Amino acid sequence: MAENKLGLNWSAVEKALAEGTYSGYKIGILETEKLFEGLLKSKQIPGNQIDRKVKYIQRFLSLPDKLDYSRHVYGRILHEPHFEISREETK
Repeated sequence: MAENKLGLNWSAVEKALAEGTYSGYKIGILETEKLFEGLLKSKQIPGNQIDRKVKYIQRFLSLPDKLDYSRHVYGRILHEPHFEISREETK
């Protein structure tokens, strides 16, 4: 089981990425979003919606642009059925 210092279980993400397919990369991103939402909830970040929680934490991040980009990609996966993403972009 792959975990890090925050105690997050990354095994579902790693399994999806190991497929080496566009759909695997998308599933990896979706699984990462689940972990992210769970982390925000466990840390009791203020806000009743994920976007409000993200807005609250951005001022504390060293690379907020990367979070913005990842949230943008997550949105594209949800709303653009034929969206393709490379392994490098997924990282």
